[in-house]
Amino acid sequence: MPPITDNTAMHRFEMTQDGATAFITYLWHGTVLVLLHTEVPAIFRGKGIGRALVCGVLERLVEAQNVVDIRCAFIRHILQENPALATRLTRVRSS
Repeated sequence: MPPITDNTAMHRFEMTQDGATAFITYLWHGTVLVLLHTEVPAIFRGKGIGRALVCGVLERLVEAQNVVDIRCAFIRHILQENPALATRLTRVRSS
């Protein structure tokens, strides 16, 4: 899988392959990182790129001990499938 980069200027985590970029948009609300939306280009769908991006970003956030607020339904879905990862995150209540 391609590496995940933090594009702070655009407030998104990105994974680029073959000229297309999958990303998770975020914003900081004080000390809480709010994960807003995951976007996966059509050419990546069904190939596990979105899942790899989400899991990679969440692992990074666990390591950094960031407090997160997950607003993205896709990320919440991935966490439901990965309860071990979910329990390692420090989260505020998701809306």
